[in-house]
Amino acid sequence: FISGLKIGWARGWRAFISAEMVFGAAGSKGGIGWYILTQRSFMNTAGSFAGIILVIMIGLLVEDVLFASLEKHTLEKWGMKAV
Repeated sequence: FISGLKIGWARGWRAFISAEMVFGAAGSKGGIGWYILTQRSFMNTAGSFAGIILVIMIGLLVEDVLFASLEKHTLEKWGMKAV
């Protein structure tokens, strides 16, 4: 179950960023995907990589904080953790 949640999170996060890139911003405000796309359009390589690194950091943060604690709690609850 937890593996399915992790895979779902990863695919959903990529889809969210991609959708922002495709559909753009509403009212000239956009998210991370829109930021990366506009930086790429203006050939601002540093800005593009900053946006990509931000996407990676958010993904790793969710993976390390949320899912790691969920896995730890589940292993302890079901007595599967080696003592």
